Amino acid sequence: MDPRELLTAFETSKCRAFAAMADPRRVSLAWFTEAMEEQCRILGPDPWSNDFQLNRPALETLICWSHEQRMINRPFPAEELFAASTLVDLPHFL
Repeated sequence: MDPRELLTAFETSKCRAFAAMADPRRVSLAWFTEAMEEQCRILGPDPWSNDFQLNRPALETLICWSHEQRMINRPFPAEELFAASTLVDLPHFL
């Protein structure tokens, strides 16, 4: 499977899950709607974003700390963590 296809499958699954959760009758928690609204207010509409650019600062920090703690031999560009095909021309899902 092409890495882009896998990323698209994960995004599709996530979008379907969020769409299902938008219907309060699909979840049996009494205050679920309020919890989802609070999550959106605090974390935005996509708290689990797969967008590389949005996650770049966290990835670069992780790489820096990993190098400082000698868990990796050298710091490297965050792009090296991912298949090149997943970094270009991806649709914005949400």
